[in-house]
Amino acid sequence: MKRHNCTLFAIISIFILAVSPAAAMVSSGGAFKADAAPGEHLSHNLKISPSPGETSPLNLTVDVLDWYQDPSALNVGVKENPDIEPYSARRFLSVSPMNFSISPGTSQQIEIEGKMPTGNGGRYAMIFVHTMPTRAEGSQGVAISYGIYNQVILTISGSKLIKSGEIENLSLVEPISRTQQNITAIFRNTGNYHYKINASALLEDERGNILATASPVIRQSIIPTAKREIDFSIIPKISLNPGTYTVEAKFMLDDGTVLATGNTTFQLTS
Repeated sequence: MKRHNCTLFAIISIFILAVSPAAAMVSSGGAFKADAAPGEHLSHNLKISPSPGETSPLNLTVDVLDWYQDPSALNVGVKENPDIEPYSARRFLSVSPMNFSISPGTSQQIEIEGKMPTGNGGRYAMIFVHTMPTRAEGSQGVAISYGIYNQVILTISGSKLIKSGEIENLSLVEPISRTQQNITAIFRNTGNYHYKINASALLEDERGNILATASPVIRQSIIPTAKREIDFSIIPKISLNPGTYTVEAKFMLDDGTVLATGNTTFQLTS
């Protein structure tokens, strides 16, 4: 498993370089979102055009990749993500054409096709349209490719959609202060479907009195198996006296369903 992780992050580091603000193309058609029954045909079209001002022809390749979402909510495509394999759409999707050239002022339509598999929940992938990798002078062998991602978000209709999660870590960030407590939580989607979460934390003294609360804004959905790092800054209205305090964190769906709770304690001696 360790070897897979090293390979995964090596690929990620290259692809992060690849998706640059200087990408020389634009796409239309948006994310590929669909609900379909097992065995149903899936189809979606992307239109790729050179960016305005581009003066040279582009030789492009299209890859269907696994979706990797890091704890900071960065979304990238990787050749293989073992964690999301049960929910991967990469293996049953194909693209046409896979290789093509476009000149300034023209465009190319790409068709994404597949057949929905049996099972439950969602299936996810990234469509990566990119130039062929080239090695910049002095890059010591690092190949850089410019491109753009398009997300694939598929739902097996009629299946059981499981929205569950757990807190893998909840810890205070040192130093502990009488006027502010910084908390970091690692939350993981243990279900088979993507969802948005709301998070809250409260600070209590030994008597159970609530002294402060915090509710950070979390904008992006979490895909299955992915982790999300959430930071809480809790600021009591008054400076804390010496004693023992508890911070409780709670993660919920938009409808209020509680997915996970956790707590950590700390002591102030002066």
